[in-house]
Amino acid sequence: MLKGFLCSDELGNDYEEAVSVEWIDECLSLTFKCPCGKGYEVLICANNCYYKLV
Repeated sequence: MLKGFLCSDELGNDYEEAVSVEWIDECLSLTFKCPCGKGYEVLICANNCYYKLV
């Protein structure tokens, strides 16, 4: 699970991811981060789709 989108490459350099995709139980979680600092989280479960500004 990614929190804050901060990652490191194999050389140890930090970078920020724009998109995160992960499975949470039987749901798909998509998180998009805008360069302006805002982001959206989308949760898709069965026939339901939820989103929020993060």
